[in-house]
Amino acid sequence: MLLLLLSLVELARCQATTPLSLAPQQADLGSFDLANSLPPPAYSVHATTLAQLPPECAAVTPSTTLPSDIGNFSASCSAEMTALSVTLEDCDTPYIICRCADAEMAMDALVDRLARVPVGLRRYAGTVIALAATVPGPSAVTMSGASGGASATFCFGDCTMNVWIHEMTHALDMADPGSAGWQSSAIGWSNALAADTCVPDTYSQTNAIEDFAQVSVLLIYKLLNGGLPPGFYEDCMKHQLAYLSAMTPYNDSSLLFGNDCSIGPLATHSSPPDVLDPTRQFNSSGEGAAPDPPSKALGSGACRPATSTTMVLFLQLGGNCLLVSNINKLHLDIRSTLDK
Repeated sequence: MLLLLLSLVELARCQATTPLSLAPQQADLGSFDLANSLPPPAYSVHATTLAQLPPECAAVTPSTTLPSDIGNFSASCSAEMTALSVTLEDCDTPYIICRCADAEMAMDALVDRLARVPVGLRRYAGTVIALAATVPGPSAVTMSGASGGASATFCFGDCTMNVWIHEMTHALDMADPGSAGWQSSAIGWSNALAADTCVPDTYSQTNAIEDFAQVSVLLIYKLLNGGLPPGFYEDCMKHQLAYLSAMTPYNDSSLLFGNDCSIGPLATHSSPPDVLDPTRQFNSSGEGAAPDPPSKALGSGACRPATSTTMVLFLQLGGNCLLVSNINKLHLDIRSTLDK
C-alpha cells in the first residue's frame, strides 16, 4: 500500500509538469508591479565576518557550477561572493543572502525585495543566491531540498517583485510534500484547472506547478487592491483563485500580510520577533510607490525599482520527473566575504 501511495505521488508530480491547454489571458504579468503595494519591514544593519560561505553559496564559487538538476544553467561566481545573515523585524529566524560581485542586483536591492515579500510566503524561503544573468533578461530558480521545502532560490539578473512572489510561492508549494505531494500536484488543484477555461498568462500554460505560482501573484495583487490587475478577469479562472484563496496563508490576511512569521509549522523561518510592529501598512490602491525602508541601506546606492523581466525556471521534481521550462528587511550580519 505504501509503495502504491508513493507511486501515485510521483505520478501526480509528473502529471503536474504536463503543459496546460487553457487559454492565457495575457502574454505575461508585466503590466503591474507588486512592489507598489508591498512595503518592507523596518531594519538596521551591522556586520560580522565568518570563515565560510554557506554550502549552497560555496557550491557556485569558481571551482564549481550550478547543480545539474536545475536544467541548462551552467554558471558560477567568478568574482568575490558575499554572504549575509538577514534577520527581519517580523521574524527572529535569519535569512541567508549570497551575492556574487558581478550580479546585476545590488545587495541593498536583494534585501529590500526579499523583505517586501509578505511574511506568510517569505517564511518558507531557502537561501537566496544572486548571480549575473546567464540568458537575455533576468531569470530565477527555486530548488527543493532533499527532505522537502526550498533549499535555495537563485536570481540571475534584476528580478522584479512579481518574480520574487512567484518564487516564494514555489517555496510554499514545496514546504510539506507529505503523502499527497505538493499543493500544485493535489487533486484539488487538478480539479480547479479542469473546471476553468483560462490561466493568467502564457507562462502559466507551462504546467500546473507554474500556473500555481502565477495565480498566486495575481491573488496577492487582488488581496492588496480589491480586484485583479487591468486586463485580467476572474470568471474564467475562478476555481484556481478559489483554491488558493482557501489555503493558508492566503485565507487570512493577518497571517499573509502580518508582522509575525510564527504562524504555524513546516516553515524554515518561524521564530517570533522580539517586538511586533503594529505600524506596518500595505498600500491598498496599488498606485503609489511603497514606502522606502528606514534610513539604513546596504552599499552606496539607494534601493532600485524593479524592471520588467522574463523568468527562466528549472525545477527538479524528484525521481526522473524533470521540469525544464522557459518563463517570463532587516537586521544584517555579514557571515562571510571571500575573495575567489
